[in-house]
Amino acid sequence: TKGALQHINLGKQFALAYVTNTKLISSIDEMWVRSTYVQRTVNSVQANLVGMFPLDPTSKTQTPLVNIYSMDSQT
Repeated sequence: TKGALQHINLGKQFALAYVTNTKLISSIDEMWVRSTYVQRTVNSVQANLVGMFPLDPTSKTQTPLVNIYSMDSQT
């Protein structure tokens, strides 16, 4: 969808800023992700992560697992 593609592109920009240029993040294992319980926000986070750390279809290792922590909407 258009929104997912926008988030993937945003993730690519985040990767350029935080992974490539400043090297503040070196791998997806260093990510701690928080979202609301709303499915669209979880989907947005997932798309951002795909943009930051694209999946390698030729890799023989498992896809990394990133926990997305939900927060109560009243906090």
